[in-house]
Amino acid sequence: MKTALNLFDKQTSKQFKNIEIDTIVYERNDDGLLLECLVDTKEGKIQQNLEISFDQWEFLLAHLKDSFLANRLEKMVSDMVDKVDWIAELPLKSLLGRRAQLKKLNTSAQYHVLRA
Repeated sequence: MKTALNLFDKQTSKQFKNIEIDTIVYERNDDGLLLECLVDTKEGKIQQNLEISFDQWEFLLAHLKDSFLANRLEKMVSDMVDKVDWIAELPLKSLLGRRAQLKKLNTSAQYHVLRA
């Protein structure tokens, strides 16, 4: 399994054309989430894990193509974090019938917003 990439690293994020979040994973007392994604790169579509902080999660919610889905995910993740005993997963395709697709991110803007 590949190691998780940092979506918000200025260099690695340039290679992402499209990102669809398939599963959201949270482990108790963690300071962020692990996103299991289908990433469209220059080389084709690949499965990739992306580690993000909770601040970055809030930023990503604002960049989902579907704002209704963003509101649902915000509530689902909040509930998951509050109630998890050890580790929890939200398999979006089986729970919601689809993956959460991100809008095209401006990598320089996201880099500055999240690194400030």
